[in-house]
Amino acid sequence: MATSIEIFKEAVKTSIKDKVAEGSILNSDIAARFYDAADLILSVAAEGGVGLEGAATPSTNPGAPEGKRMWITSTPGTYTNFSGVEVNNGELVFLIDNGTAYTKLVVPVDPVPVTTVQVAGVGKNKLDSSAFVEGNVNSSGTLDAVLPLTGWQRTARVPVVAGTTYTFSAVGFTASSSKYVVFYTASNVYISRVTITTAPPFSFTVPATATNIVINLKEPANAAPTNVQLEIGNAATAYEAYIPPVNAADTIKTNPLAASYLIDSPGNRAFITAMLNNNVTTQNVYSKNILDEENIKVGLVSSSGVILTTAGWLRSDKTPITAGSVYTFSALNYVPSTAKVLAYYTASDVYITRTSVATAPPFTFTPPAGAAYFILNLKEPTDATTPSQMQVENENVATSYVPHRKTVISQILGYDLLSSNSSSAPTTQIQALVNLYPQIYGKLQNFRKRYAGPLNATADDRVKIIMEGDSIFAREMHTTIGPVAPASYPPTFVTNNFGANLFRSLLSLERPVYSRWDKAGTFTETGTWSIETTGWDDAGTRPNDTRLSTTSAAALSFAVAAAYNRFNFVDRTDLAASTSIAIAVTGGAGKVEVKLPGATVWVEANGALLSQLEVAGTRRSNSVYARRVEFRKVGATIGTSVTITLTKPADSTKFLYWGLELISGAKPYIQLVNIARGGNTLAQLTNYIQNDLIERKPNLVLFEIPLLNMVAASQLPSYSVNWVQDFLYGDRAGNTNTWNLKTASNNWVDFEVLCVLPHFARSYFNSDGSMITQSSGYTMAEIWSAVKSFLYEKGDIPFVDMSAAFVREAESGYLGNYYNAFAGSGVNGNTLSSDGVHLNDRGTAVYAKHLCPIFDLNSI
Repeated sequence: MATSIEIFKEAVKTSIKDKVAEGSILNSDIAARFYDAADLILSVAAEGGVGLEGAATPSTNPGAPEGKRMWITSTPGTYTNFSGVEVNNGELVFLIDNGTAYTKLVVPVDPVPVTTVQVAGVGKNKLDSSAFVEGNVNSSGTLDAVLPLTGWQRTARVPVVAGTTYTFSAVGFTASSSKYVVFYTASNVYISRVTITTAPPFSFTVPATATNIVINLKEPANAAPTNVQLEIGNAATAYEAYIPPVNAADTIKTNPLAASYLIDSPGNRAFITAMLNNNVTTQNVYSKNILDEENIKVGLVSSSGVILTTAGWLRSDKTPITAGSVYTFSALNYVPSTAKVLAYYTASDVYITRTSVATAPPFTFTPPAGAAYFILNLKEPTDATTPSQMQVENENVATSYVPHRKTVISQILGYDLLSSNSSSAPTTQIQALVNLYPQIYGKLQNFRKRYAGPLNATADDRVKIIMEGDSIFAREMHTTIGPVAPASYPPTFVTNNFGANLFRSLLSLERPVYSRWDKAGTFTETGTWSIETTGWDDAGTRPNDTRLSTTSAAALSFAVAAAYNRFNFVDRTDLAASTSIAIAVTGGAGKVEVKLPGATVWVEANGALLSQLEVAGTRRSNSVYARRVEFRKVGATIGTSVTITLTKPADSTKFLYWGLELISGAKPYIQLVNIARGGNTLAQLTNYIQNDLIERKPNLVLFEIPLLNMVAASQLPSYSVNWVQDFLYGDRAGNTNTWNLKTASNNWVDFEVLCVLPHFARSYFNSDGSMITQSSGYTMAEIWSAVKSFLYEKGDIPFVDMSAAFVREAESGYLGNYYNAFAGSGVNGNTLSSDGVHLNDRGTAVYAKHLCPIFDLNSI
């Protein structure tokens, strides 16, 4: 039987063919764009349980309204059985069953006026011929040293990429001499100029350190040249007009255009974002309450699982649940202690069993093994009161009621605001508009529930996200310094790397304030302190931001301002560290409590001893970076400042720290901890998995699979797939293990995982953009695909494939192909990479565009 999506696709295809035939759709590309947009809209609708019943005609009889159904049609006429809805000639409509009547939703397949915002030029032509001026560049690189030289034309400075070949072409310029290409550095220091002695088209290669050029031409004796073009490559191609970029200082203007559609999902090619002022969509945002109280019906589930329409009973729809989890039912106006039944079904809708509940709400229940759905049955109260505020939640106690869903009206926006559209487009313009992967939340339900920040949550309900991976996540050196002073950012996030982008976007919970060891006026050190650069097992793979002292009785003091009632001391463990660093609180006991590492209870801080000693063992790191030691103010100290002093014994052991993580203490907060290690494969990361990851007790692991390093070890797909299976699942035949993440997470209950497949390196491609077949006989794309196929087969870990995203980004007109787009251009260059592998500011902005909106609960 065809799925709702398949039925819908066929109906849309038929309608689009009709539209193209009659000429009311301008071209097939627009039709394809609408098709993908509508497909996405329906996917969201299907996620909320709306059933597509198929195509309708004026004679179709749907019966009485039941709710959560819809039909599609383009046949004009009066739909008598659909509340008399009229479908006009040329319309494509959804017929919606809202539970009480049928309504019509017109789908805009014909061109409609919209407002567009141009955000950057994406054309292949890099040369603005309108910017030619009369003038010359002399042999020392000076522009118009004396006067503009009559008879010559020169361009403004044009951004280029060192080591890249460009071709100049023009119509009406046939001279074989009198042409110069002049090269400059990023600070406009003259490098050299070359004389071109052939007629256009001609090619040249940009020398090292050059970032912009000026082209000089002797004016033709007859007429000005036309179709002037500068493009990447060693051959001239068909002329395209220059598209101006948006610069940081520009004012973005809007212009009305026609025939722009909702989402350009097929190729991510567009350079506009279209705001459809008169086309909106409704979206359901679901809460902790999994019971759809709006669809309670009359009926009873029999002892054999058959649903009966039995008067005097109420029943819910089938509701998804997780076997073995504890749920709580609560309600107002329902007090009977008997006459409550829970019926359970498998994922394939096979009845399992039913149980009776003999206690008044609220009550808890645990679905049996194999259960994927349940139906709640209630005997109607005899006093004619109707139960209200009915709630089923994945908790072992009842919490405050929230509706099952709330409906929001939001404009559909295009998401093709490409970070790579122009070398002049500022990264501040590169912001994702929507969550491109809304279905991911369905596999991160436990994290989503905590991250949403329930109203009764406190600072003890902190949410911890662990970033795991290799240098793609770990490094700061490939991006520019961020907008906030480095001493005020979390560890490893002081530049515009992806982690910093993610930290800035985590808005659901309180974000801590940070004070690194060098924050002015914060820390007072006693003894000799330094920044250690060697001696740890991961030297060189992480920034060296940790302070170290081996001085006898070295001490550290810091004051915590009145605004912060919770604070975490950020330190680092080591095999040679102290086991007894004394904690002293100015003013004595009764002011501050501490939860020492590994403990589950708070104790008096004054006089407590802190250990930084790391114990060697299997799958344990020699040093745990950026560990948090939790403190909280108590009693009269709350709302006042307090001073803490830490003193190590009079010995030569190590005392290490990074700084402070400061929280108001009034509400839940977010922790983003980066444990990624540059240069590591999964074979290496498993050596640290116990104390560096599992013992940190995360809520979510954002796992960048280190494929860039793994394919350097082996270019066989089975190698990467096997290690991914071992690390995540530990169930590979003959290689089972107990340290895998699924086991450690209690089958994804204690924490969940979101995988990221990284981008490709430039070295995987030929200069023409084709992918190299490795000596193993496989391309890198085939290895990536093998890992994706494995994750698809497992089905319980969501992932985002950034390699596919970057291929579309590179081929969307930016630099022509992946090889060119990933040429190393430094931290703020106009390609996507600083060195051909690691991401610069523009590259990390692409990661941010795809990944950061996943954490925006308003975009699902």
